[in-house]
Amino acid sequence: MDGKYHGTTSATGNSIIVAVAPGRHTVSLDLSGYDHWETGVDVTVGDTSRVSASLVPSPPAPTTRTLSISSSPSGANVYLDNDYKGITPLTLTDVAPGTYTMEMKLDDYNDWSTSVQATAGNTESVSATLTSSSSPPTPTPAKNTPATVMGVVVALVLSSVIALRKRREGN
Repeated sequence: MDGKYHGTTSATGNSIIVAVAPGRHTVSLDLSGYDHWETGVDVTVGDTSRVSASLVPSPPAPTTRTLSISSSPSGANVYLDNDYKGITPLTLTDVAPGTYTMEMKLDDYNDWSTSVQATAGNTESVSATLTSSSSPPTPTPAKNTPATVMGVVVALVLSSVIALRKRREGN
């Protein structure tokens, strides 16, 4: 009463507070699993004031979480702890609280992953920017194979023989 604790109700639901000063007072009741209840009561000298309350059960606390998942580009496969969940954009409801590994996979893009902490009652947004796995081709330098080297040697020898013949013919 008036913000001060005065005990609990009996098994029959009754409680008596004695020697209450006359005037307006606030009576409140709290019970785990029920909404807080409060009312005002006027107390007059020589009278007994009565308060009756019906407590309302509290709605259950949310036990799941929602994950809103997107990717750029869209169309990525979504895995939550290696379980396939669908394709982005995707909304997962009824996700139990806990820590999960989320992966997104899309052909021609590098796989993407992150850790997601799910706490009850919230919507978590997860967005991935996927990077292309194909890079511009790197030119491969020509290798000096034995056939190429041999061809160059043969060409040099023939050039030398031709040059020597022309020299001798000129003498």
